[in-house]
Amino acid sequence: MHSGIANGSAGRALEWHSRGQRFDPAYLHLQKLVDSIKIRQWVFIILRFKCFVHILQKLIETISCILKNAYTHDMLMLTNTVLRYILRGIDMDYYTQNMDVSRATIYDVARISGVSPTTVSRVLNNKGYPVSEAARRRVMDAAIQVGYHPKKRIAKKTGISPIVYVVVPSITNPYYLQLAMGVEQVLHKRSDVKMVLFNTNGSQEAEREFAADIAYNSPNCLGAIIASISPTHEHLLQLQYAGLKMVAFDQQIGINCHTVQFHYRGGGHMATTHLINTGRRRIGFISSPLTRFSRREVYAGFCDALKQFGLELDQQYIKIASSETILSDRIYDYNNGVTLTQQLLKEGNLPDGLLCINDVTAMGAMRALQDAKVKVPESVGVVGFDNIFVSQIVTPRLTTIDQCTLEMGSFAANILLDSDNKSDQEIVRIMLEPSLVVRESTIYSKENR
Repeated sequence: MHSGIANGSAGRALEWHSRGQRFDPAYLHLQKLVDSIKIRQWVFIILRFKCFVHILQKLIETISCILKNAYTHDMLMLTNTVLRYILRGIDMDYYTQNMDVSRATIYDVARISGVSPTTVSRVLNNKGYPVSEAARRRVMDAAIQVGYHPKKRIAKKTGISPIVYVVVPSITNPYYLQLAMGVEQVLHKRSDVKMVLFNTNGSQEAEREFAADIAYNSPNCLGAIIASISPTHEHLLQLQYAGLKMVAFDQQIGINCHTVQFHYRGGGHMATTHLINTGRRRIGFISSPLTRFSRREVYAGFCDALKQFGLELDQQYIKIASSETILSDRIYDYNNGVTLTQQLLKEGNLPDGLLCINDVTAMGAMRALQDAKVKVPESVGVVGFDNIFVSQIVTPRLTTIDQCTLEMGSFAANILLDSDNKSDQEIVRIMLEPSLVVRESTIYSKENR
């Protein structure tokens, strides 16, 4: 309830009383409650202490008294407003997202999160003091819950373009470049919006630092589009706490925000089914560490297809790297494909079909096979995952799963730009479906000779 409504009605109530109008003490009690306790915050506190039902009963009794006395239209309007807010109080999300943020204080955050105001200040101002992850998460959740902001974001200056920040784990893999291109294509149509690309080089620490920098040092930021590789995502709450819009793409994160996802499991199943349908029965899988949601889902789809067709999951054909290090002067995925395929060759456990976690890994695998004089696709069929533009250039051309990479970036950008027209409660989630692109790495043709 806006304070102006309550105060205006209270003024009229006092005026009626001074003129000798009939006036019930119950109304004065209700009016005082509305004016002094800030009804929305009051309901929120009551809910926190699990006393809502008892207080609701008392309020209904008071309101019934008002209604029975058939007071003026203004009184009834005030009563209706009180009832509306009380009934909405049943929905915690309504109050946590619609409280009067100008009245929320650091003490509110401290009370809800169960820590001291000093700890709240340290967490929200990104100080270097040691705070447990559990306490940090509680503070960030509470700050977002009550809408507490220690200071308003600096308004956009005239003549300075708003910026969309895009955070990716690698620019050596063309897949992420295509994602960024999809974002840029949309922003290019908006000449007033610029894009800044952050490359974390696979570092979770760099991702956290970028998130903090965007949240606290980028007053002209319109929002952020992030392909997070971190197993925890408390650092991304800083963006929401700073009042920024955020879109997560490529990976799944445990934060309530806009997302553009891909059906990785379906893609893994589709690729494996294709290898089986081309007559292959010893199907292998090579991948970077399964530390990301997307990789685990592709592998799950691979296993699903083998089970569906009654084929054994033979661990001798499965090669998953134990570590991942992205260096600026090397293409990790390509070298990983070469190394893991060489292990299969050295062990003498060569499958006749090979699903690779991405296209660049598949290109490394084909390089190792060709160096060992193993023919692709005659001896081993190879399938990638991404459909980056280079997959059409290599020899043989790579069969792969089209991941709608440009579209994923474009959707993310459009969602971010459109989010200004949506309330914070309107979360957009998009799931893109895979499609198989068949080329010569699995189907023998004259071009392979």
